[in-house]
Amino acid sequence: MANPSPTPPPPGRGRKKGSKNALPSPARLREYRRTLREAADAGDVHAAGWLLTVDALERQQAGEGRV
Repeated sequence: MANPSPTPPPPGRGRKKGSKNALPSPARLREYRRTLREAADAGDVHAAGWLLTVDALERQQAGEGRV
């Protein structure tokens, strides 16, 4: 049986050398947006909903108020 709450590793000096970035690059974000747009255009309502959600969050972050 696995230990349900393992001991966390001691604090270190950050990410290990060669590990991937935690956040995607701006180019990768554009690629994700393009993929969502293509899926929405093909009729995927979930992709369309995510596009609307991302747009609303970006508007709020830009200070355009509530959507």
